[in-house]
Amino acid sequence: MNVTTARELNARGEHYRSLGRAGRALDDFSKAIELDPKFAAAYRNRAMAFNARGDADSAWADADAAIRLQESDDVAWNERGVASFRKGDYDTAVSDFTRAIRCNAKVALYYANRSDAHKNRNEADAAVSDLTQALAVGGDDAGLFNRRGCLYYGQGDYGKAAADFSKSVQLNPHDPTAWTNLADADIQQGDFDQAVECCGKALDADPKFARAWYFAGLATRRKNDPAKALAAFDKALQLDPNYAAAHVQRADLLFAAKDYDGAIAAYTRAVQCGDKGAAVYNSRGAAWSFKNEWQKAADDYTTAIKLDPNFARAYLNRSYAYANLNKPDRAKADRAKAAELDPQLVKD
Repeated sequence: MNVTTARELNARGEHYRSLGRAGRALDDFSKAIELDPKFAAAYRNRAMAFNARGDADSAWADADAAIRLQESDDVAWNERGVASFRKGDYDTAVSDFTRAIRCNAKVALYYANRSDAHKNRNEADAAVSDLTQALAVGGDDAGLFNRRGCLYYGQGDYGKAAADFSKSVQLNPHDPTAWTNLADADIQQGDFDQAVECCGKALDADPKFARAWYFAGLATRRKNDPAKALAAFDKALQLDPNYAAAHVQRADLLFAAKDYDGAIAAYTRAVQCGDKGAAVYNSRGAAWSFKNEWQKAADDYTTAIKLDPNFARAYLNRSYAYANLNKPDRAKADRAKAAELDPQLVKD
């Protein structure tokens, strides 16, 4: 077939895009624009192709051109919103998704996209509202329930989070992430047996899903069964050796069992795997303290304090280390700082 007109090239580009052949699609959209520089649909479609390739700057420019030519194009507004979001301009993204909704209020995707932008502006209530509207417009959707559940979880409303995660797994029982999200919400509500069951469902969906073993370990630990919890964290680490949170949990259990060498090694692995939080250094410092390695303990407490200058426990712990290093002035100063930050922690 001899494709020569702008509309024919645009149509063929759409066909290539549907097949995942982004390069060929972009070529055809560009040729269509060369033939007809005022062809709004070609700019919009090329913007979609650029967004699919992660080229936010080019996508934004093409979507903007489409809007200038046809201001009522809801898809173009959405594509510019997506590009703005990827560029980190969440204010413009919210505005663009809002314009898309005004042009066509019956597309669930636009509400879901605006929800993400609101979330990144720390507007949790608006983000929840948009996902609720997306569900009202588009009908039940496992992914949207899971996303709204995550927002509720972030707000500390674990009951609503669990309800949404439950709806998500009912609609798609083969999603291990949603099952482990439900397990996490169950743990927060104290339903540890239900959490373990959800982790089993996640493993049914994906036997190599390390996160399921991790949450099974958390639930089992909360049930005061450290041996089973440790085994679960070991399973998680067999599947994902760089799972920092699992290393931390494993270290905590070893510490509680007075295996301080094992705990130190596990905390160190957590740091190597990306946990740069103050808590892990404070905990490793405590393990060094129990081995009477006071300088190493003090060094870890110092790192914890640098990461979190308001970490009262780290100041108090370092005061003990300094006392054992025969540095009474430093020990006194740290104890005073701990008392200032948390008067209940320090009792003379």
